Amino acid sequence: MTKKTAPKPNFTKRVGNPTIAKDEQGNAMLLCPFCTPTHTLHPQVPSPCGTQLILTAEQVVFKAKYIKGMVCVKCKKPGGEMVRFQNAYVHTHDCAPGVMTMTIPPTYSKAAAVVHKIKVPFVKDLIERYTGKAMQVDEVTGAGERTGTVLGYFFHKDVSHAKRIETSS
Repeated sequence: MTKKTAPKPNFTKRVGNPTIAKDEQGNAMLLCPFCTPTHTLHPQVPSPCGTQLILTAEQVVFKAKYIKGMVCVKCKKPGGEMVRFQNAYVHTHDCAPGVMTMTIPPTYSKAAAVVHKIKVPFVKDLIERYTGKAMQVDEVTGAGERTGTVLGYFFHKDVSHAKRIETSS
């Protein structure tokens, strides 16, 4: 089959960025970029005009074996697949359980420092059941070395049990 005899598709797609507006309560709405008058779009739900809003999250993944000197700041090991995190790199899988990379600094708490230093496991677990796990934040350089400085303590509540919000399709 040559270029001239290859079948042509019966359709093409047009892509546009939805317009963002607010409703009466101040909630954000995504509006169709193709229709006048416009209407709201909902993720993964086709609208009457045929427009469908598709949300994706995209991240660049590096193959560390091809890049000299790339080391994970969490586990200090090279190799595997890594992503850029601020001024360093971390593995795509949880290579160091218990070590977190945070996008924004937590709110430090003196109460979390007290709970973190409790030596009796039963008492500490009982308190952490209500407050969240008391965690220590260490200062780390861009190369992943700890400076030995404790920046503070905070209560971390695991949100893995949070309800997922799904739209009907």
